[in-house]
Amino acid sequence: MPEKRRAIARPDEHGNLPPDVLAAWLAAQGLITVDDPDQAATHFTLLTFSGAADQSFHGAVPLSDAALRTTVTTGVRAFLRRYPRP
Repeated sequence: MPEKRRAIARPDEHGNLPPDVLAAWLAAQGLITVDDPDQAATHFTLLTFSGAADQSFHGAVPLSDAALRTTVTTGVRAFLRRYPRP
């Protein structure tokens, strides 16, 4: 867990937290219910990033801001339904 604490203190170069750290933090704040932060992180990535990557053929085809916003928003909503507040 010390590595994850460091990741919270120093996010990656894009200013993003690793998904497993984000899931653990959301659970610690009482914002979601999660037994396995790593699995929750996988679900979050599949529901958000993977959808956008698939639609754009991993960046080969431009994806409009509206399409990206819709994909990520619906993915986050699905994630929050799976991991509700306690």
